[in-house]
Amino acid sequence: MAEAIVLRTHGGPEMLQASPVEVGHPGPAQVRLRHTKIGVNFHDTYVRSGLYRTLALPGIPGIEAVGIVEAAGGGVGQQLCRWARHLGATVIGTAGSDRTAQIATDAGCHHVIRYRTDDVAAQVKALTQGRGVDVAFDAVGKDTFAGSLDSLALRGELVNYGQASGSVPAFEVSRLAAKSNSVSRPIVSHYIIDKQERERMAHSVFDALAQGWLSVASTMEFKLADAAQCHRVLESQGASVPLLLVP
Repeated sequence: MAEAIVLRTHGGPEMLQASPVEVGHPGPAQVRLRHTKIGVNFHDTYVRSGLYRTLALPGIPGIEAVGIVEAAGGGVGQQLCRWARHLGATVIGTAGSDRTAQIATDAGCHHVIRYRTDDVAAQVKALTQGRGVDVAFDAVGKDTFAGSLDSLALRGELVNYGQASGSVPAFEVSRLAAKSNSVSRPIVSHYIIDKQERERMAHSVFDALAQGWLSVASTMEFKLADAAQCHRVLESQGASVPLLLVP
C-alpha cells in the first residue's frame, strides 16, 4: 500500500489530503515508479481549484516527478531566459518585485522591467528602438497579457503558457491584425506525445545541464502530507525556486 495526495473535490489547498492507495502491477509498455521527488507548479493549483478540468475526480494531481522504476520496464521563466540567451537572443524580462527582478537578472536577462509600475510596452519599444520583440513568453496572464501583446514587433508572437494572476480576458481577434501578430496557448502534454520528439527534447535539456549553462536553483521541499502548505506557498510567493514534495 502506498500513499498519495488525492483530490476529491475542487477548492482550496485544504482539499489536498494524503490517502492510502493501491498501486497495481504495470501492464504492457508501462512501469511502476516509486517517486522520490514530486514537482509542484501552477498547473497543479489550477487543477485543484477546478480552473482546469483535466483530472477526473477523485484523482491524484501532478504532472512532474522523478523516481525509481520498480517493475515491467516551475521556474520555467528562468530556464527560458537562460536558453534564449544561450541562443544569442537579447532577453528582456519583467518582474513584479525587487526579489524577482534580481532573479531575472541572475537568470540572464539583459534588461528587466517592473510590470506593476512601468509601462511594459513603452519600455520595450525604448529598448528596441521602437521595433518591439519577435516573441513574448507570458505566464502571468491577466495582469500582463495586454502589455505583452503591445510589446510585439511586426509578425511577432505571444506565447501565453500560464495564468498566475488569473485568466486572460476575452479580446477581439482583429486586434492582432494591426501588426500581423499571433497568439498561442501551448500545453506541455501536447508536445511530448511523440516518443522520438519527447526523447530529443529531454536529451537537449540534460545536455544543457551537463554543459553548465542551464542550471537549477536550490529547492524548497515539503513532506508529501504537507502538499496543501506547498500550494499555499506557491500561490503566495510564486515559484522562483523549484517546489518539491518528498514522499
